[in-house]
This record gives sequence, C-alpha cells and structure tokens, in this order.
Amino acid sequence: MVPKSRTLKGSRPALKPFKVHYDTFFFSEYVDSSIEVFSKVFLLSKLKFCKIKYRIKTDYNPLPNCLSISPVEHLIINARFRLNSLYNLIDCIPKLRRLSVNDLIHSSANEHESCPLHLAENLKHISLELDLINLNTFEKIIKNFFGNLEVLTISKKYDEAYLDANRWENLISSYMLKLRIFDIKHDGCVSKNVATYHEVIDHFSSSFWITKKWFFTHQHNWFQRIDRGTFYSTEPYR
Repeated sequence: MVPKSRTLKGSRPALKPFKVHYDTFFFSEYVDSSIEVFSKVFLLSKLKFCKIKYRIKTDYNPLPNCLSISPVEHLIINARFRLNSLYNLIDCIPKLRRLSVNDLIHSSANEHESCPLHLAENLKHISLELDLINLNTFEKIIKNFFGNLEVLTISKKYDEAYLDANRWENLISSYMLKLRIFDIKHDGCVSKNVATYHEVIDHFSSSFWITKKWFFTHQHNWFQRIDRGTFYSTEPYR
C-alpha cells in the first residue's frame, strides 16, 4: 500500500483518529513544540507506518511519558529531535521495529540520568544522524535499550571517538549480539597527538570486521588536510 501524505498548515493542525495504516505528515509552518506534533499523530489508533516532517525554532521540553500508546511499527522523523525525547517516545511505541531520525541532537549535560534501563524488545532497525552526541552517551543508549538491534546505521561529524574500531568491537561483541549490519559514516579528523588518520581507520580491517564481512573505505577532499576525511561502510546491506 502506498503511504498517504498530508500537508498540514498552521502550527496546530487538528487530526481526527482516522483508521489508516500508512501516513506521511508534513507540517508546512513552524511548530511550537514537538509535543503538539506527536500528541496529535498518536491519536491515529491504527497507524503502522508514519513519516513526520516538521520545523521547530526551539524545543527545550522533552516529550512527556504520558503520550497515547501508539501502534506504529515504522517511524521516520525528518526534524531536529532531542535525545531526551527519544526515551519517552520509544516507551510510547512498544511495537516499534524500525526507527529513523535524521537529526538527533544533544539535550543537556545530565540527559543520561533519564536514560531508560530496559531493552526496546521489538526495535530491530535504527538509522540516526547524530548531532553533538558523544560516543560515551551513545554507548549508554545502546547498552540500555538497543541490545536487540539487527541493523544499525549512523552518521556523525567531528567526534573522532566514533573512529575507535576497538571500542566498537567491544560494544558490538558485548551488547549487540544480534547485529547483522553495521553501517557507519563519519566526517571529521583525528588529533595529531593520537595517530595519523590512516593509522586510526586501519583498525577497521582486523579479523573481527572481516569475519562479519563489514568493509569500509574513506575519501579525502583535495583541499583538506590528510588527517581529515570521510570514513564510511561499503556494501553494508550485502
């Protein structure tokens, strides 16, 4: 079935609980808060696939954990979305299997205190573009409730910790035992006092990665320094 699409004008569109299974929502004007978006969309009691696109100026309040329970199984969020809202969102979508967020942003220094301590049992496939979320924080997310993942796709800029192959190997071996696909893209540099860029990324060619058939390559733009590049997976979905 082809997903339906709705362009919703105004910052407070009214949604009726139609019995639809697939829907795309585009909020054409700025919304005041992500709360008003999800509180309305989650009124659709039969929704299975949902794609949401909206623009927001500022959103300092996380989603509450009192949203309606949604039956959504596949959710795509094309908007800036705060990490501390992600925790409550997943709690409200117990059947969620696939999640994509194209701009997951850092919330606050103590955001880890609200991180849930239970696995998202049905969540198997996740795709995230990370903004100012360091690997320490992302590691806690994986350990706490991404342990059932089969597919992980992430995109990150600047934080060289994401190029630590040994750290990823330990994380995957200990907390993501079901992972079949590891798809990473990193754009940034490494500190000169650590190692050269190529010495760092060469650790992704160890037996661990070869055995899993996860392969990587990199590119340098001609005007950039040799310690900076774009590192990414090749054929991750083979």
